[in-house]
Amino acid sequence: MRRGIVGLGLAALVATGLTAPPAQAQPSDNVQAQAVTPSTNPAIEETCGLDATLILDASGSISSAGAVNTVRGAADDLIGALKDTNSTLRVTQFATFSGELSARVPVNAATTGPGGALSHAVTKYYNPLPPRPSGVNIYRGNSIDNSAIQWTNWEDGVKAIDRPELAIFMTDGDPTAYNVSATRTNVDASSTGTALDNAITQANILKSAGTRMLVVGVGSGLTSTASQDRLKKISGPNLEKSPAALAGKTINQVDAVAFSDFDALGTFLRSVVTSLCGNSVTIQKLAQTNSGADYVPATGWDMTVQPTVTGGFSWVDPKGADDSAQTRATSGAQGTAAFQWKPKQANQKATVQVTEAVKTDFTAENWTCEVKASDGKVTTKSGTITNQAPSFQFEMNPSDVAACKIYNGFVYAPHIDITKVAKDNPVRGNAAGWDEEYTFTVTNTGNTPLKVAKPVDPKCTSISVPTGDGAGTGTLQPGTSWTYTCQSKIGPVSTVTTGLEHNNTVSVTGIAPNGSAVSDQDQETVDVRTPAIAIDKTAKKTDTGTVINDGDTVPAGTRVTYGYSLTNAGNDPLTLVRATAVTDDKCSPVTYKSGDTNNNQVLETTETWLYECTQRLNPPSTVTSVTNTAKVTSNWSGWTAQGQNNGPVTDEDNFTINVDVSASLRIIKVTNPGKVDQDFHFTVSGNSVPVPDQSFDLNTNGQAARDIMVEVPQGTYTITESKVNGWDLTDLDCDATFNENLATGVITLSIAPAQDVTCTFTNERLPSLTVSKQTSPSGANDVFGFSVSDAPPAFDLSDGQNKAFPALPVGPRTITEDTVPAGWQLDDISCTGTSSQTKDVANRKVVLDLDYGEEVHCVFTNAQLPPPKAATVKIVKQAEPADGTSFDFTAAGAGVQPADEAFSLAPNGEPASRTLTIQTPADGSNYTFTEGDLPMLWNFAGVQCINNGDVMTPVSEPAQGIEIAVDPGDTITCTFRNVKDASITVVKQAPSDPQQVFTFEGSDGQQTLPFPLKDQQSITKPDLNEGNYVVRETDIPADWYLDGPNGAHPTCTGADVSYDVTHGVTVHLKYGDNAVCTFADFFNYEPSLELVKQVDHTVFLEGKPAKYTYAVTNTGNTNLYADPDLNGALVDDMCDAVTVTSGSNPLAPGETWDYECTVASMTKAKATNKATVTVKDPQDQPLKATDSVTVEVKVPKLELTKTVDQSIVYPGTEVTYTYVVRNAGETPFRGPANKNAWMSDDKCTPVTYVSGDTSADSILGVGESWTYTCSSTINENTTNTATVTATPFLPTEPEQVGEQMQKTDTADVEVIEEGITITKTPSAPGAVVKDGQLLVPSGSEVTYTYEVTSGDATVPMKVLDVTDDKCSPVVYQSGDDGDGFVEPGETWVYTCTSEFTGSKTVENTVVVTALEPILGDVVTDNDKATVTSYVGSIGIKKSPSAQVVPKGSPVTYTYDVTNDGSVDLSDVTVTDDKCAPVSYKSGDDGSNVLKVGQTWKYACTSVLDDDTLNVATASGTTPSGGKVSDSTSVRVLVVGGSLKPAIAVTKKASAAVVEKGGNVTYTYEVKNTGNMALANIRVTDDKCAPLTYASGDDNADGLLTSAAIGDAPDETWTYACTTSLQATTTNTVTALGSPWSGGQVIGPDVSAQAQATVQVTPTGKKPLPVDVKTDVTCKGSTCTLVKKSKTNKYGNLKYRVHCRPLKSSAAGEVSYCRTSVSKKGAVKVHVKGYKKIRVTLWIVATPKPKYKDTWKANSWKRTWVLRPKH
Repeated sequence: MRRGIVGLGLAALVATGLTAPPAQAQPSDNVQAQAVTPSTNPAIEETCGLDATLILDASGSISSAGAVNTVRGAADDLIGALKDTNSTLRVTQFATFSGELSARVPVNAATTGPGGALSHAVTKYYNPLPPRPSGVNIYRGNSIDNSAIQWTNWEDGVKAIDRPELAIFMTDGDPTAYNVSATRTNVDASSTGTALDNAITQANILKSAGTRMLVVGVGSGLTSTASQDRLKKISGPNLEKSPAALAGKTINQVDAVAFSDFDALGTFLRSVVTSLCGNSVTIQKLAQTNSGADYVPATGWDMTVQPTVTGGFSWVDPKGADDSAQTRATSGAQGTAAFQWKPKQANQKATVQVTEAVKTDFTAENWTCEVKASDGKVTTKSGTITNQAPSFQFEMNPSDVAACKIYNGFVYAPHIDITKVAKDNPVRGNAAGWDEEYTFTVTNTGNTPLKVAKPVDPKCTSISVPTGDGAGTGTLQPGTSWTYTCQSKIGPVSTVTTGLEHNNTVSVTGIAPNGSAVSDQDQETVDVRTPAIAIDKTAKKTDTGTVINDGDTVPAGTRVTYGYSLTNAGNDPLTLVRATAVTDDKCSPVTYKSGDTNNNQVLETTETWLYECTQRLNPPSTVTSVTNTAKVTSNWSGWTAQGQNNGPVTDEDNFTINVDVSASLRIIKVTNPGKVDQDFHFTVSGNSVPVPDQSFDLNTNGQAARDIMVEVPQGTYTITESKVNGWDLTDLDCDATFNENLATGVITLSIAPAQDVTCTFTNERLPSLTVSKQTSPSGANDVFGFSVSDAPPAFDLSDGQNKAFPALPVGPRTITEDTVPAGWQLDDISCTGTSSQTKDVANRKVVLDLDYGEEVHCVFTNAQLPPPKAATVKIVKQAEPADGTSFDFTAAGAGVQPADEAFSLAPNGEPASRTLTIQTPADGSNYTFTEGDLPMLWNFAGVQCINNGDVMTPVSEPAQGIEIAVDPGDTITCTFRNVKDASITVVKQAPSDPQQVFTFEGSDGQQTLPFPLKDQQSITKPDLNEGNYVVRETDIPADWYLDGPNGAHPTCTGADVSYDVTHGVTVHLKYGDNAVCTFADFFNYEPSLELVKQVDHTVFLEGKPAKYTYAVTNTGNTNLYADPDLNGALVDDMCDAVTVTSGSNPLAPGETWDYECTVASMTKAKATNKATVTVKDPQDQPLKATDSVTVEVKVPKLELTKTVDQSIVYPGTEVTYTYVVRNAGETPFRGPANKNAWMSDDKCTPVTYVSGDTSADSILGVGESWTYTCSSTINENTTNTATVTATPFLPTEPEQVGEQMQKTDTADVEVIEEGITITKTPSAPGAVVKDGQLLVPSGSEVTYTYEVTSGDATVPMKVLDVTDDKCSPVVYQSGDDGDGFVEPGETWVYTCTSEFTGSKTVENTVVVTALEPILGDVVTDNDKATVTSYVGSIGIKKSPSAQVVPKGSPVTYTYDVTNDGSVDLSDVTVTDDKCAPVSYKSGDDGSNVLKVGQTWKYACTSVLDDDTLNVATASGTTPSGGKVSDSTSVRVLVVGGSLKPAIAVTKKASAAVVEKGGNVTYTYEVKNTGNMALANIRVTDDKCAPLTYASGDDNADGLLTSAAIGDAPDETWTYACTTSLQATTTNTVTALGSPWSGGQVIGPDVSAQAQATVQVTPTGKKPLPVDVKTDVTCKGSTCTLVKKSKTNKYGNLKYRVHCRPLKSSAAGEVSYCRTSVSKKGAVKVHVKGYKKIRVTLWIVATPKPKYKDTWKANSWKRTWVLRPKH
């Protein structure tokens, strides 16, 4: 409610010594317990609108006294008195235990009426009794008696009170029970012991929370002084015993009452309310909303109340000037505004005038007030008001309480807007068309919600569901917008050269709550573009200008000029990059010549651009067709980077010229050393390089050469050898003009027609290096650091580990052991595999000179030194607070163990530590210990190291660390100290005025910091040290005060505090504390003005004078000023000569101005008059107060209002008429005792009385309104009349009776009918109807026509949507007369087209949705149609009698022709482009019609001389005359065509020279060099037999295959034959094979031959062996050719060298190089100045003289190409 609850809290209770008895204390009921001192009963504001709790005694004595219903009646009296006073109430009951009857609820019609929470609470009182809680036992003495639930436990009753403003505690007896513990309650206890003390304790707790205790003792059990004293102990000292004693006393002057008679209870409870709420008016605002006709509570309506009281009055709530009018806005869930005043003279009536400020969009309608007297009697008053006169008045007796309701209707002003925007504009409409997306935005621009149906767009029907606030509700709120999207296909349309537009309109309708409909529409126009471009290509001979036609043949080498013509074939300018727009895949550059007349790089629709490109065709070798394609690319004007039909606009044209060309290319791989198993990858690019030859590998241990056939040599050819790790490319050579790039391995050259070119690539392997670590003793885990010059990065090795460098550039390298762990030294360095090394063990390095081919291995050997004595360092972490936070550390220095280099310590309650064992060098070393990044809020407080009890001096002090000197054997402790920041946050709460600034200051004892704060602002001081800090509020603004649980101090958490500072606190911070102190201030300031107007009489005769007096009082706390003077400050609307009688300007607080005025002659028009005083405050703001006085004029008046709940209905609707008979005069009316007889209706019976006779006496009291109803079913337009008859009277002595009066009223009901119909008809050209279906050929466009009428509707219908589930868009065509409604008699026509492809039957349904715009019903209708499309289709399959045949063989083709469509075919024909005639064989059933699913067979035979691809075509005719066809092709290969069988054989002898009669074994290798498998392989030798097969048939299929046959293996078959020779012999081997395909031999055999010669020497002489080991390497200009050479002991070696420079005209022999031969036969040559030289070496073995008869001479020869490094 309006007053806050101020509580001291538990701390205040502890301070005063109030505590509950401990659970274990169980004092005897016969022993007087230590008395508990009662607390003072707090006072509450004596105003209406309070939070109250009613506590009812439900002990057994209530029932014994027969007072249960009396108590219920008294509770009803209290509830009735509180109703509609802006109050809340909670109801409980208690006996041995307590229980809630109703939670706290507002006291209003809902909670007090039938089923309401409070009325239900009264019914539940004593039924049932509060039960025993689970787990609690009831003790009577020492025995458990759990049935004793009707004792009187004041403690439990008081404890259950919920801290309201007022607790009304009703009991009829002393306390006889109390709670011992949570599980025990004692009964039959003494009323002076613990039972009373516990109750007093609970009451003290309530009082300390601000609750006032009003204890009501009733019945004979509380008549003694002792009992009444006990009542005072739980309330206060002021106890009254009779109603008379209460007269004139306020609620704060009475703490308890004691009545012996229960009947006085109800009257007293009503008087409690009267004392608080007397002379009050509570106004509830009930208004319609913009979303419905129901009247609901409304807030924010300004209500002005002006009481007129004889003698004047003062305002209680709200505060204001005496006798003035006050204004307050309705608020809260019930929409109420409460007013209360206090008359200055006792027992004075009040005339109350209520005025409301009517809000925009609303109308003032009527009012009703219930006036409750102190005796409980309720009088109802009512009337009507208007926007022009929104006020009424009524009278109240002294202490009356009034509750008024004011009703306002809502003025509906619906309006709706729709906007439509296309996402893309312009769009591209040709080709695939454009998927346009429209966005519809519907906005409610009126003042009322609208039910909105989906917008309707005849050309875009796939409209989405709306998005936006409330879109899912179907109701669009004012000011809110919904967004819809709709996808629509624009096009495809034919490409045109003229402009196109696409227009469509969307409409939307909204229905307001009162049934009125509003609509809007919007149109969007989209520009449709059909961009197209055309390119035409021609050719001519460049030299002569002769035209070359497409397909012509020209000589190779002809220069050809191509011409290109560009034209714009669409309706849209095309943008393109003129210089690059045209490309030709085989000619460049294409050069722009002319045509861009505007020179803007835009191809206009009227322009033609010309381009040219010139190209020389390669010389001929074989005739080849050269086709090149010209392509143009442009963009249309609306192009963006999005999808759908929006790509570049392109066209292309092909041109073919035949030429005659040919060439070959051979690539050879040479390596040093030779015959190395290493793949070298090559790529070859250039015109007509076969795909397999564009990328391949060569290997000198396998295939070392590659032959490539270039069918059409043209342009530049590039041969690239990929870089191979570990190898250098040292030489490139070709026997034709070429360009080389040795660094990239690239040769480029031009190849002429018929030219044969050979290119050689020479590679040499790079040297390798391996570095190894060896320790003594072995197995050490220590890490040694190494580096190799020019080979980063450095690396580490441990014992047994290696580091390999597989390929290093030749030249010098230095290997260095950079780091040696403590305790180790290098003993030796050993390198193998190189002839050039320089060791330097002292400096731990070796220098090598690496050369090609070397494999060097270096081993570094280290020996371990004796270890020094270890030192220990203990790291201690000391944190304040030690809260478990983890801190990171690092330790650095020689000998620190890896596990100790980084670690963490987390003190938790005590310091944490870690001990490090360090192997220091013998002479000691420096070590650094560092703390890492600190956790947030932590600070480094220092570090100290102690060595054997002495504080150490640091070597250095890095950030958060220390560097110290450590010697072997030291024992050191280093302590790191950290402290955590503390903080203080000050929060300001001042809800009364969020803008008020409050000043503060904070102090740490040395420095004081002032700062300001507003409501909900805060300030935080971080990074504080441990200590005491003072925070206080300074200079609290006037009328403000600081308050909290600890008095005028803040509320603090997070640290220990002392409330020893005025308006502040001392915070005792410890490290890590985060204190938060909240200062709550409240404002206590409220100025006001009061006007009290009085008249000398209350009843006047017309024409008599009336004298008015006025008192204007300043009831606020600031001066008020009359402007311009006192006489002009006050005016009266019915009295002109208002004069001041006393007072001065300004009007100080509490002072009064007095005025008077006399009306000479009173008339009825002047019965009510109003005075208004206007002043200004010091801020020059006006302040008004009003007061009115009304004299009594009694006039009878009867009113009848008839309404109907539905004024427009559909036939058969039941409507209900409501009749309100209102006494609008000042006298009651009477009539028949049966109230139903008062009212009649000429067309509706029975008329039944419902409510309104509040006194149930059949008397229509003044202000009373009676309600009647009658229901009737309406089928036609109806107007009926109601009549009420009554007689006015006055209950005077004698009684006055007037003439009988009648009043009539009528109501109209209009009947309307709704409806909508739709019919659907499909049609298509050439279609027929069969069995109710439309039959159409596949590809037909079917048009659906829909006709929409309003059917049986009597009102126009609004079409919301027409949708077809399988056809869109449905497009409106005609029928509307322009108003957008289908009127009776109108027919609207829609259409939709759909293309039918394939064979299918489609049944689709169209649905029309329409809105009846008056009542808002939505109706639909639908219709169906079925369309079947058929597909005419024919299929042909063709198979030859053989896939491969010999040349000149016949082949028979078989054709299967099948009807695979859905309709029979006639006129079936079959043709073959390379075989005739094609003859029918079978399948026709005699009808000469190829039926669905039927297959006919045909055949044709042809003799083939070459590979043949032929095409067969089958065709037929559908019933509608359409043609269908299908084609298929097969290829038959002819041996000699693309199939070229071939065989190859090689022959090797086991020895080139044998002695006479010696055996020779010949080995034969047979390969398939064609592209057909070979069978029947036969190998014969003319001088050796038999030949034996050895191996090669990998898959054992008997067929010799090659890789050229697809997936077949690449086989080499091996044979052998051994024979003895008598003389030198040359013999020939012959290999034969039969071409094989399809499981049979095809065509004649193929063959190949080879020869071998073996020299036969006389018997007894053997050739001397020549053993040579080559190793070609060059260092500078000296090259090693042979590493070692030898023969056996029977001969000698002689050496001869021939040198010839390459790429030089020089000629000669040894003069170009110098040769040297070592003792081991190593041969070296020194080249004289040439970069490239060919060297040939002969080594000849000759027998020594004495062995010439048994040994003969032998020789060895080898040639190299060398590149010395000069």
